[in-house]
Amino acid sequence: MNANRRRLLQLTGLTAAASTAGLAGCLGDDDDDANGSDDDDSPSYPSYERWLAASDDELMFAYLDQAALEDVPSFDEAEAPFGEGDGELTDADDLMLEMAAVGSLVVGLGVGIGLLGTGLDGVVEIDAEGTAETEFETSIDELLVVNESYVLAGEIDTEEIDETLTHEPDDQFSMQAVYERTDELHGFELYEPVEDGMSPTIAVSEDAIVFATADGDIDAVDAVTQPLAVNAGDADGATDTLENVGWLLETAGHGQIAFGMSGDLEEADDEVGEDEVAEDELEDVTGLVSSLTIDGDVSAEVAMTFEQSVDDDTKSTLEDRMGTSADDVTFDVDDDRVSVSAFWDGTAVLEG
Repeated sequence: MNANRRRLLQLTGLTAAASTAGLAGCLGDDDDDANGSDDDDSPSYPSYERWLAASDDELMFAYLDQAALEDVPSFDEAEAPFGEGDGELTDADDLMLEMAAVGSLVVGLGVGIGLLGTGLDGVVEIDAEGTAETEFETSIDELLVVNESYVLAGEIDTEEIDETLTHEPDDQFSMQAVYERTDELHGFELYEPVEDGMSPTIAVSEDAIVFATADGDIDAVDAVTQPLAVNAGDADGATDTLENVGWLLETAGHGQIAFGMSGDLEEADDEVGEDEVAEDELEDVTGLVSSLTIDGDVSAEVAMTFEQSVDDDTKSTLEDRMGTSADDVTFDVDDDRVSVSAFWDGTAVLEG
């Protein structure tokens, strides 16, 4: 892993989210519904909802507004809970911040590793000041992981991407895969590696690059097709097929960083690292969405659904782990649903 990619992973942590950049971007507008229409009666989903496809009745997603990496302030002098000289923005005891940190790591690590050997890794490489270290004309504004697929949304120079993917490396020892255009799917051009079956399948349009790699029983083309079909309105998304996902997204999905799961969360814990997200706090949880926004001040939202009504002991346990470092925190329990809002005064946090 080169130094630029290590910086990318550092920046895609919560430190990198410290910006006044908004959510507007090519994944869609928060005022639009999943089909892009402006309707007061439609659900108020976050923009990335239009890509969320359930896979085997399960959903795992992580989202990062990469535009928020611009003009990242220094956190070397930041006060607790957002670091003590190491630039980290997490508090080991505050689960609300941990969840957002997990989301950013899932995005940064997945995209960084997934694009290795494709020639496109430079599209998302970021230097220490938060600006792209690349000669690509393509500009990526937002990153999203949806189950096994990755979405890079922005302004895509399709000719540039085609030339990069299909170019035969001059170095015979190069590890870069050569691609060929094989199909068209839901308005995207599909590229598959000519020889290397370990390289990802990639779909390209003027608005996004979507890619996935075959893994065991997972077919890369099928994995790529799922979010493409939902985005095009040709298939039902997770909000249509999974119970409570719509409420989770409306309640806690709007943020510069977001992370969510629905379905078999015990298995998902094993994949992302149980200690990273929670331990007993996730017992009996059927769905969760967490997000964090920095816009002068810092705010975080968490929404969770449980297998049964939330009792006082469970509420007390969550109160001991969520928003413990915040200046203000609010809990709302409604039968089997819990929502938490936390607020930090950004003045001291951002200026150190």
